[in-house]
Amino acid sequence: MKARQRQLRPLEGLWLAAAVVLLVASVGAVDKDKSYTIVGGGGTALRDFVSDAVGNATQDANYKGLYLPFYTVGTGAGQQGFLNNTYQYAIGDFPLSKKDYDSAQRPILQIPISFGPVVIIANLTPEFHASNTLQLSAPVTAAIFQGNITTWDDPAILAINPNLTKLQPPIPAGTKINVVGRSDSNAAAYAFSQWLAQASNGTWVLGVNKTLPTSPGVKVVTGGSNVTNYLLKTPFSIGYTDAYAGKKAKLPDAALQNEAGKFVRYSKANWTFPGVNITIPAPTADWSKFNLTNLPGDKTYPVVTTSILLTNNDLTGRETRGAAQKAVFGYLLGPAVQGAARSYEQFPLNNQFLNASLSAVNSIQVIESKDFFQADQLPKLGAPYNVNFQYN
Repeated sequence: MKARQRQLRPLEGLWLAAAVVLLVASVGAVDKDKSYTIVGGGGTALRDFVSDAVGNATQDANYKGLYLPFYTVGTGAGQQGFLNNTYQYAIGDFPLSKKDYDSAQRPILQIPISFGPVVIIANLTPEFHASNTLQLSAPVTAAIFQGNITTWDDPAILAINPNLTKLQPPIPAGTKINVVGRSDSNAAAYAFSQWLAQASNGTWVLGVNKTLPTSPGVKVVTGGSNVTNYLLKTPFSIGYTDAYAGKKAKLPDAALQNEAGKFVRYSKANWTFPGVNITIPAPTADWSKFNLTNLPGDKTYPVVTTSILLTNNDLTGRETRGAAQKAVFGYLLGPAVQGAARSYEQFPLNNQFLNASLSAVNSIQVIESKDFFQADQLPKLGAPYNVNFQYN
């Protein structure tokens, strides 16, 4: 993608990242002397990915006069902004809750656009990280975050990390594990606690929550950047975050034990989910129970978020902006954006999800009689494709 075109500015006391771009090509239904604003908001883990994606749309030869701010207020705040019509769309790392879905008061669509790993990061010794990867199972991780395992030489940790016993210099006996968690609603906590609830064989007793409950000894901070800052500054610490934040902080992620019993780092995983039968809900359905946690497969990474676009199904009342929104959503599913996802530690949709998402975007009702995506324009499986954004 092109260099970022975004600005940071405060809004209601929060620092929000915005990709504010003027799209500069031809769209027949847009007045050449007018600009149309399409405002989105959502998850902080998606800030650069989505901001760069809408910025890159300026290079498309079929746009003109569209102004696309995307505010990273967090997934929950983005969803609420969409529901109360502050934003025309939202993108976040978990679906609407059942309560919010039932209270929407209008037909909406929930459309996947990418997959994102949640990582566990530990700050051990440079000697360990130089040649080893920490391995963690769900039962051991649950015990650490609940305060049942408190030192790095606990037998349960050493049983799956024998190299910890061979370090020179060794980690001192009884070295405390400094655990950090987040108090604010976040997608990482949601996926992380889902994994522990599903895979820890009953060890995890604190439930599934977007604000992860923790034991009294855990350091609690607000915001993902404070998690990585704590991990960087605190020896022998451990915490969870989205993979992009971990990569930017240059912190090594642990290999997590998946459903097949294999320890897998997200960068080595197979994100096409081969051979896995995944039921994708209808875009107008309740998605609150949907997750991709702990799926089978030797190379499957077990802690996964799904980035989900929220949009109104009926955009006929928005004149040319409705059709423009449909084009932008199609662009997010196109090869330029999907092909760049890995640069942001997101992973492109596999064929099953991609076709379901394209069909959902195709179903959006706009004032123009001709749909953007005709049947012969849908992608052929495994092949590059182009979508015609022109409308008249």
